[in-house]
Amino acid sequence: MGSELELDSLQTKESAMAVGADVGDVRKQMERLIWSAGNYPAVAQLIVEPALKLVAAAAIEPGMSVLDVGTGTGNVAIPAAGRGASVVGLDLTPKLLAKARARGVAAGVKIAWCEGDAEELPFADDSFDRVLSTFGVQFAPDQLQAARELVRVCRPGGLIGVCSWTPDGVPGRYIHLLQERLGGGHRGSCSTDWGDEQGVRGIFAGTNLELSVEHDNAISEFESVDDGLGFLEHNYGCAVTAQRMLDPRGEWQALRAEISDLLASANRATDGSLLLAEAYLRVMGHKPR
Repeated sequence: MGSELELDSLQTKESAMAVGADVGDVRKQMERLIWSAGNYPAVAQLIVEPALKLVAAAAIEPGMSVLDVGTGTGNVAIPAAGRGASVVGLDLTPKLLAKARARGVAAGVKIAWCEGDAEELPFADDSFDRVLSTFGVQFAPDQLQAARELVRVCRPGGLIGVCSWTPDGVPGRYIHLLQERLGGGHRGSCSTDWGDEQGVRGIFAGTNLELSVEHDNAISEFESVDDGLGFLEHNYGCAVTAQRMLDPRGEWQALRAEISDLLASANRATDGSLLLAEAYLRVMGHKPR
């Protein structure tokens, strides 16, 4: 699940313009604050399997150069380095990079960690054999620009691989729920466009990538619906931020109840526990030589 608390919902766009600040810079700073809230390393543990599957699908071999965009705590970067690749892990949030660096050291792999923006990758054209992202690049506000950047830094004959939450899966429905409550749901695009086959083909239209897509699920288990809800509101940065915003207005409990209903409706367990199959789309794009 990800951050959909954009400038409109955080009411910072107007204040930024009033003082002459660059709106794009303010947006990026708000994204850093949201992803820094809560306990993202705990969240990242729930999406290790999709990262490992993406690394396997990318057929990474020793000596390849790999870029992990929106690396978070290194779920893709670390196993890619373990396969002998030369890896760069890029993220917008310094706090997450510090956690990723510590994980890399513990895993005994060498990775170059880089603070940077998916919409302005700080690398030359044709720099990497593999350009990958799990639930990272899909949250870049300018989808088309982010896609162009992925393609730009990928070498001819290389491969781009992206995992993204689908619109109709639990995380996607959660994202839309936040948008409805926080006023960010009326823009022309949504991060779950990356998880929709038609949507992602539109995002990469004109890039000449040869795309293939595969639907999959990330499995999450909790002792109960209440346990899963508690994990969400204490660890996911967007949920933490939403609570901070809505509690003073007396609106958090209503949203919390809707999230609880969402989890209960998607629960596949029958013994009182919570079992979620969180739908995502794995997109592989081959760049022609």
